[in-house]
Amino acid sequence: SVCAAKRPHTTVPQQTLYALNSKFIQAQSLGLTQCSEFTSAATDEQRIDTLYRRCLSRSPTAEESHDAINYVHAESGLPPNEAWQSLAQVLLASNEFIFLD
Repeated sequence: SVCAAKRPHTTVPQQTLYALNSKFIQAQSLGLTQCSEFTSAATDEQRIDTLYRRCLSRSPTAEESHDAINYVHAESGLPPNEAWQSLAQVLLASNEFIFLD
């Protein structure tokens, strides 16, 4: 056993579920997909880059961009704007957005 002077920050599943279901996060994700930079993007890659830069202050890796495109296209039961809003919501509920290193 090891003694720790300070407990590290952690998340539990309930915190992420709260963030995903939060009316505030839903409203913010809608705002992200309605900003002029997002709506004027010509390609899915540009839209993804915009969301990552606005949410995480960085561009996505090639793998993240690929996964995000697959995610948006997998949400085919939703109208396109709702699928993009869902992606924005996922980014806002991510540990990278919530915690600062």
